[in-house]
Amino acid sequence: MPTDARAATALPSRDPFHFSRPPAAEPTTLGEQDRFILDIFRLLRLFRERYDEALLARAEALAERRLGPAADALMGAAVMLDNELRCRGATAYVSGDPGDPGADDVEATFLALLDAAAERAEAVAARTAAALGVDDHRLVTPMAARLVALAARPDDMHKRSAPASQATATTKLTSRTMFE
Repeated sequence: MPTDARAATALPSRDPFHFSRPPAAEPTTLGEQDRFILDIFRLLRLFRERYDEALLARAEALAERRLGPAADALMGAAVMLDNELRCRGATAYVSGDPGDPGADDVEATFLALLDAAAERAEAVAARTAAALGVDDHRLVTPMAARLVALAARPDDMHKRSAPASQATATTKLTSRTMFE
């Protein structure tokens, strides 16, 4: 490739959905609901990689412990969102192991997509979806909003809009700032 062509590809894009994320120095600290959601998707990822039904059973048990009878609806929504993300081009949106207390920058982007979808912030949802490699966010966004609603226990509903800890507030602020 000629030097001029390489230089041209290094220039910032004028595409309104393109942005550069700063590299994460340390994993993002997560709140309880974010850890729960990531653990479900981490277990789904491992299930796809290893074809081990025990991993799917672990995800179902985790959801049932937290949500009781509503766990089936959450697992259905999680599998649908996982399939849609992969069909739309997202390759790796979760990378940690179940139980990891933090999230890397890709997982933080996935959580920002969930937050944007739950808050009906379409422009932010479009940018975060694009950052994950999703070519069209319009089907992913309502699925993500439904998942967040299902994942919230009745006593957690107020915590989503008013973070219980400073770490969760910082995560939301960082992800919002990163994609707005």
